[in-house]
Amino acid sequence: MKRCDWATKSLQLMDYHDTKWGVPDYDEQSLFRDLSLEIMQAGLQWNLILKKLDGLDDIYHQFDFGYLAYHFEEVRRGSLE
Repeated sequence: MKRCDWATKSLQLMDYHDTKWGVPDYDEQSLFRDLSLEIMQAGLQWNLILKKLDGLDDIYHQFDFGYLAYHFEEVRRGSLE
């Protein structure tokens, strides 16, 4: 597979490039997760977000927007401690 230059810098970036980059996604929860991660990434390297992905999924309950909307204050307080 031909990869973009940026994707060769780490295993996480290679996996992201090969499985997510440019692949259409129509699932609302997945799109919400991707948008949230892009917002969190502002000013950081994408590789850092990918390294912390499991922890972010745990903190934000797999980015379940129904859960997050209902439990916003609890999640906000817990994630800031």
